[in-house]
Amino acid sequence: MDDPYQFGAIAAANALSDIYACGGEPKVVLNLAGFPEDWDEGTILPIVDAAVAKVVESGAIWAGGHTVRSKEPLFGFAVFGEVVGVHMRDDCVVDGRFDVTRFQPLSRLGYRDYTVVRDVFELKRPDD
Repeated sequence: MDDPYQFGAIAAANALSDIYACGGEPKVVLNLAGFPEDWDEGTILPIVDAAVAKVVESGAIWAGGHTVRSKEPLFGFAVFGEVVGVHMRDDCVVDGRFDVTRFQPLSRLGYRDYTVVRDVFELKRPDD
């Protein structure tokens, strides 16, 4: 992508689309950005401006993030959202809880990486 503004808009829209694909509404985004040393404000600011516009358009809150210098440009988001009214298959509910091992959902890790949830475990909370 040669146009910095388009690069930022596409990065934000792609991250937000994962929430929309679940029928959800984005609520909060966190950004991780890495820009090469030789990139100046004329390149970086349009990327961020376009991403801000997409996040504002979605109604989500940009809660922060982290920016570093990197050899290759990095610009991504963690998007948190809310899905209401999800249907759960009866055979996936065991003792009143959703059992992911019966459903084995596909989870997107990023770019072309995916995983399947196969195990469930519990962790004790500090107040247990």
